[in-house]
Amino acid sequence: MTDAPDTSGELKCCPLCGGPAELWRAHSKPERSAWIACVDQCMVLTKEYETDAEAINAWNTRTPDTAAQSRIAELEGNIHEYLEILKLMRAVLADVELGTEMRFPRTIASLDRALKGKTND
Repeated sequence: MTDAPDTSGELKCCPLCGGPAELWRAHSKPERSAWIACVDQCMVLTKEYETDAEAINAWNTRTPDTAAQSRIAELEGNIHEYLEILKLMRAVLADVELGTEMRFPRTIASLDRALKGKTND
């Protein structure tokens, strides 16, 4: 966490899924503990805090997990590579099913290059 408190009172988006967050309080009583929860896809939540301001500050000043962000970026990059390989595999299958021998060697060569690039990583 950072040292500077966030006193804006507005909640930042969820650090995991980017969804909206809400302040929660048991039984809506001011004397009860407060916490923040993502109300979208991942439903992540903070621990309980004594005040609304403490809960909001904890949510808004969290330290980003750079290792997790790097891994997410890496996996997102892999998705694009695998989609390209999948397109090539579908083209090979179409060539085989349609008997288009003229395109087949070229498509197989492209697929082979793509797959060799992945196995060398």
